[in-house]
Amino acid sequence: MTYQTRMLACTLFLSLFPVALLGFVSSFLSVQSVQEEVDKNQRMMLKQIEYQLNNVLFDLKESSLQIAQDLIVRESFMAGPSPEHFRVTMNMINTLQKYRSVTRFPFGVTLLYPLSHRAYSTQLGLGSIKDRYYDSLVKAVTPKYMGITVISPNTYHNQKDLLIVKPVSIENAIDGIVVLHVDIKIFYEYLNQIEMGSTKVLVIDNRGRIVLSPQSEEIGDRVSSASALYTYWNSEAGQSGSAEVRGDAYSVTSFKSGQKAWTYLAMTPKQELNRKAGQIEQLTLSIVGILIAVWGGIALFVYWKMYSPIRRLLLKFSPAASKGVDSVSAIDTFMNEMIKQNQQLSTQLYEQLPLVQENVILQLLYGNAPGDELLERMRRWDLTFQGEWFYTGIVEIDALHEFIQMYKQEDRTSMMNELAAMIRTVCGKRFSCVTVSPQPGQIAFITLSGRSDAGSDDCIAQTASELRRTAHERFKFTVSVAVAPAVQHLHEVGQGYQTAQEYLGFRYLLGPDMTITRHDVEQSAVIQPADRITAQWYKQILTSLSEGDIGRAEEQFNQMFAALPRHLPDFRMIKGILSYFLEEIDQLMIEIQGRTLHDLLGRNPYTELYRQPSLGETREWFGHVFFPSVKQQLERMSQDKSRRIAEETLNYIHEHFESDFSLQQVAGVFGVSSSQLSRFFKQTTKVNFVDYVIHYRISKAKEWLVYTDMTIKDISDRLRYTTTQNFTRVFKQIVGMPPGKYRTEFRLGKKSDSPVD
Repeated sequence: MTYQTRMLACTLFLSLFPVALLGFVSSFLSVQSVQEEVDKNQRMMLKQIEYQLNNVLFDLKESSLQIAQDLIVRESFMAGPSPEHFRVTMNMINTLQKYRSVTRFPFGVTLLYPLSHRAYSTQLGLGSIKDRYYDSLVKAVTPKYMGITVISPNTYHNQKDLLIVKPVSIENAIDGIVVLHVDIKIFYEYLNQIEMGSTKVLVIDNRGRIVLSPQSEEIGDRVSSASALYTYWNSEAGQSGSAEVRGDAYSVTSFKSGQKAWTYLAMTPKQELNRKAGQIEQLTLSIVGILIAVWGGIALFVYWKMYSPIRRLLLKFSPAASKGVDSVSAIDTFMNEMIKQNQQLSTQLYEQLPLVQENVILQLLYGNAPGDELLERMRRWDLTFQGEWFYTGIVEIDALHEFIQMYKQEDRTSMMNELAAMIRTVCGKRFSCVTVSPQPGQIAFITLSGRSDAGSDDCIAQTASELRRTAHERFKFTVSVAVAPAVQHLHEVGQGYQTAQEYLGFRYLLGPDMTITRHDVEQSAVIQPADRITAQWYKQILTSLSEGDIGRAEEQFNQMFAALPRHLPDFRMIKGILSYFLEEIDQLMIEIQGRTLHDLLGRNPYTELYRQPSLGETREWFGHVFFPSVKQQLERMSQDKSRRIAEETLNYIHEHFESDFSLQQVAGVFGVSSSQLSRFFKQTTKVNFVDYVIHYRISKAKEWLVYTDMTIKDISDRLRYTTTQNFTRVFKQIVGMPPGKYRTEFRLGKKSDSPVD
């Protein structure tokens, strides 16, 4: 059978068989798809209902909590609802009316007084706890749980409302109980806003009582273990299935609320689902019949269209091919030849791959290409890393001149290749590693670590020491290894390479066959004189920068810079000290501004430093470029910071004016010094901190004198004055009269100005 015949048979089979199979499968899955769609819709509907109910309950709980924490209500709980405390009781009644008037959802309030066995209800007035179901409610509340409890309707005799219960503890285990009565009709109003069709919704609380049902007589009933709905309520997670309720079959979807452990049930009649499934099945079979007829004709047409390109392709590859030749076999022979040639080209490319990889790594070290471009090249040429932090190191032969004289060129190349392989092997035990030879007698390596901390630094230092020992054992020469601090970004690897080069410069002071890291440079006794010179300036310069005094910081830097050449005659070593100095400033900028030097200057400061060819030009760069740029950025950001802190300080004063606080304490809250806070506040408000606090407290005192019956002593104590005489003296100094006279004149109408400034 030729390919042409096989292709025709396969085309017809593959075209018609799936369509026929689709018809049978679609018919089988129609019922399932309808059920899944119903389950999905029911779950969405239940989540919407849960969201609506949660909003209502959240507001009600919030109201109960506010009432329980209200000072007037708590005073009423301690005093009790009695004629002896008429003012307290009336204040409590007015307070409850205020809370009921501002809520979005209407509710009634009952306050239970367990100590006096009394109750006050906004619907029924004063009464006894023995009335209605209050006594049972009090017995159910225990000191072990002082949170808010939601009680379903009909839990107690003659309880038609949903109850929100919040115990209150002041001096005793339970001094009072706040009970909110909510008409269940509120929830029906929200249910009516949701399009449910023939679907019925039940809400069952965590005790198994029905909270919400289309049939009001079911509300408050418990779901018995014999009920078909018990399994859905008792399940820890939502599920779907079928249930028979009162002789009717339903498709049931349950949803478990995570907040209240309530169960939401949606029930759709099975009869409606079967009707929809039958309609889908009939429609599916009709469509399948049409598709079989249409697709058969299309298959024949496509067959001729598909085979014609194959024939034309064969004539292009082999113009001499006759009609009797199997087209696909001839094309297969030609493709095998192409694959063989492609394999030969791949082999040649693989042989050149190390050279290409070395070129990419060199560009990374020298910073000759953008980071994103280099990352793409590394992926293309199989240079992948596993980690987040880059360590850049250099292994360099100590006696390079003797090494060149001792070995021929081909021997040196071979030994350097062996050295690079040895480095990859040793580093590969702990890190992902690549190597390259940027200079004669030198191998640079880049490793990656999952973190940058003291443990990682110790690990890379141990690896470097192992490299030296292994090189000394395998070759007849010694090497020194310099490792730069870890960097997090690919474009900073070049900076790490430059730092490692600087560290190698210390080899002339430290000696050959050494491992040199930042720790070694900082701890070296040879380099300590320079460190002592710089250490005495570092703290002063950084302190000046943190306080925003750039001029003083620049003056201190110039003094340090003038002292360095006397202790470090090598310009490269001075650059290393200055590079470390930039790192300290960089860390300071991150702490106080949340931005790096690169962000502030708009360019890489380390690159700019290493570009300076001489000591004089380096000093000029710091004086004319670095410090002016930092000063400009810090001044702009300092203005925004001072305004923000001043506004937050105003809010703090307004919220805590009844508490004892000082300028130092408020400065500590916002993480600034007292002098900084005083300056920020004065710049923004044009008033100093202490004067503003005094005037604000006196304005509150004027308001209380006019609109409340608080005594002058109470006002003095509330505003944290040590004595009433002290308060009176300050009040008279600012207002022009004593507080008692101010209250009298204002209430007699002798003053027309507002008591609130």
